[in-house]
Amino acid sequence: MRTLAVCLCAFAVCLTTAANAQLELPFSTSPIEQKYVRDQEFTSPLTGKKFTAQVLSRPVGFGVRDFDGCPHPPLNALAYALVIDPATGYVAYPEEFSKRVKWTTTELATIVGKPRFPHGGTADAPWDGAFGWEKFENAAKLAQSAKSPAPVIANWWLQAAWSVRLDLIPAQADFADDLDRAAHGLPPLRRDPADLDTPYLLQLANSWARHLNGEDQGTGTTPPTAHGKQPPPVSVGDKSEKRSAGPPSIRSDQSFIADTDTGDGAIAVAWAYRACGELVAARQWLGRAKADPGMASAPIYKYLDSSITLERDYLTHAQHWLRQAYEGGDIRESQRGAAAFDLGEIARRLGQDSEAAQWYAEADGKPLGSVSPRVLERQKRIVVTKSVYP
Repeated sequence: MRTLAVCLCAFAVCLTTAANAQLELPFSTSPIEQKYVRDQEFTSPLTGKKFTAQVLSRPVGFGVRDFDGCPHPPLNALAYALVIDPATGYVAYPEEFSKRVKWTTTELATIVGKPRFPHGGTADAPWDGAFGWEKFENAAKLAQSAKSPAPVIANWWLQAAWSVRLDLIPAQADFADDLDRAAHGLPPLRRDPADLDTPYLLQLANSWARHLNGEDQGTGTTPPTAHGKQPPPVSVGDKSEKRSAGPPSIRSDQSFIADTDTGDGAIAVAWAYRACGELVAARQWLGRAKADPGMASAPIYKYLDSSITLERDYLTHAQHWLRQAYEGGDIRESQRGAAAFDLGEIARRLGQDSEAAQWYAEADGKPLGSVSPRVLERQKRIVVTKSVYP
């Protein structure tokens, strides 16, 4: 078992996380991780001791991105982005790890504290096996101690949140049987060519939610393709990235069964929303699944519940620092539209619809960077209707 594990935005946040400190998750090493990851030896700039850490051995594509910019690469690349000293908790990018450190071992221990998650560390190496989000949390705390600019601190916290979200990539293999059972009987979905701005998995979650709510419109679904295969990936507008057809464990190749078990179906919907960082909808569907006897004690339920709690905590930190950066004039004029949109997205994912609407309005008319104006309009409608449906 392992605790949850989940770079790429210009902003993020800070606080002392009071999230569930005993997140227990299954562990597995996938073939794709073996393909992209290698061992490398490092020397601690604080203790002088040598240790081995896993780092990325080759570039990893971003894949499709959520509306807040979180990428969905083929593996949780953020888990390997930073190197952590197993003895002290000091973190840095691999190419910067050997640089001189401004803190003593005692000072650093005060800054980062002790590991909050069980991952097999020893008395001499308490941070051994630390998860991706722990590395970014420590990086954020060190940035705060160094009085780094607010946008830098915000970025560390945001990447910690994304690292939690991306833990669902390896976790979907650990929960493959649960997810196959949960998705059984849910109607397959043909990608909506009129809404390529919306990630396919979110389209699927919306479709399943409508089905379980009895709101099917009779559109968007399609019978299984030949040999039970999903439709091929579709290009994303004018970008070279591809929309994946969803996690392999949440398949849309089952035939339609009208009496789908609501508890299992709710878990499938909760997983799909949670994988997209739609925390409010994921929590609502998790609550619906809990109505089934025994579901609250199921490992997949506990995993999703802990995962949502931890990402919310990190997003709250990110919100704090990004708001401070925006209001303090620390963001260039050319990036203020995108930053306001990011603040709207964070607020929306935290369930703060009124604040989200204010930030979306602030972003309107400003340069949005890579954010599509169409997406901004969509998100403005969502906070008014209080729905994640497109």
